[in-house]
Amino acid sequence: MKKQRIAAIIACFILMAVTSLSLFYIEKELNHDCTGEDCAVCVCIHQAEAVLKNIGNGVSLSVHAINMMLFTVYMGISVCFILVFKTSLISKKVQLND
Repeated sequence: MKKQRIAAIIACFILMAVTSLSLFYIEKELNHDCTGEDCAVCVCIHQAEAVLKNIGNGVSLSVHAINMMLFTVYMGISVCFILVFKTSLISKKVQLND
């Protein structure tokens, strides 16, 4: 269990590093002196953009799935609370005798 947690933390750091380094590279080289069609910097920029796009696509599917599950759980809990708190002693016409 501890190995899985460490592997997940390492994967998160690698993902954050790849994302931030790609963004910094794109920002730094955005206004470079382009040499034409076979520009190596342009190729690297396109690869960095592809990496960011793929990371975004992969994360968005799992995020949407998690959001849908959380929404379903939230709606279920909300309905339960509405049903439980809707009934009261007054609505059940219970008379309290002292």
